[in-house]
Amino acid sequence: MKTNIPIELNEDQRGHLSNIYHNNKSAKLITRKELNNLVQLMINDLLDQDIGSFKPVTTNMAEEGFTYRFNNVRVTAEEYEAGIEAWLKNKKTEKDMHEEERRLALMETESLSKWKEI
Repeated sequence: MKTNIPIELNEDQRGHLSNIYHNNKSAKLITRKELNNLVQLMINDLLDQDIGSFKPVTTNMAEEGFTYRFNNVRVTAEEYEAGIEAWLKNKKTEKDMHEEERRLALMETESLSKWKEI
């Protein structure tokens, strides 16, 4: 379901939400895109919680500001902007590299044990 929820904010409220979003105090006002991201994050976090436990979500958001996530994994803004497909591809590449490192370490260990036998 697509929603179209009108929210009216004055400049003080936009400034306050911008400080939460960016996790720092500044005179900058929150943009529509940033507000949309903030609301989407809050909705996703609320959907991940048990019924009636909204307090940790709002407290976390107020303390940490906006965070980017894929599959409940925190990612950088750059990773988020690149999209989930790029993030998943990168995770697979990292996993493959770690498996190759483990394989090489095992081969090295086996080679050392053979030398000790000689």
